[in-house]
Amino acid sequence: MRGIGERTSAGVVLDDAEIGRLKQEVLELDADPSIFHFNVGRATGYVQPKEREAGPGRIHVRGDVLPLEGAEHPRSSMSTRAVLAHEYWGHAQYPRTRLEPGAWNDEFRASYTAAAKAPNLTFRERQDLMRDAVKRAEEANRSIKSNALMRYFFSNGYADPPAWWTPPKGFKQPGEE
Repeated sequence: MRGIGERTSAGVVLDDAEIGRLKQEVLELDADPSIFHFNVGRATGYVQPKEREAGPGRIHVRGDVLPLEGAEHPRSSMSTRAVLAHEYWGHAQYPRTRLEPGAWNDEFRASYTAAAKAPNLTFRERQDLMRDAVKRAEEANRSIKSNALMRYFFSNGYADPPAWWTPPKGFKQPGEE
């Protein structure tokens, strides 16, 4: 499978046009733009606040925010907006988490939470995030039981969404996009 979780190289410097587009996506996600820092750090990712720091931490955004052309793996092919949602809605909402940063369950939670809660994502972006969550568990040789929300996204919207789930702002069913 081409793109086994890799993305474009983190060494790629984002140009002004790309940064402008990414900043627009941050706003579409109802995210706090002040925590996003472009062409900073070693790779795209959430940086937890230090022990005595207040606030939600920082999100570094580098060239690896860009998808890998022709990739099939959900982490490799997901949109930049889905990646930004993973970092903001999935990680920055849990500063000082007890989960080890980068651990499969931290990454699973980030993708699952972003798929469920991030505003203004397409159905496909939510599917990619949910697929990434499942892949994180598989790659760690962990068995997970799918729930109604996972089954809804994996059914391409043919199953009913779970009654307990409140679709986020801007949510559209497949075919409404």
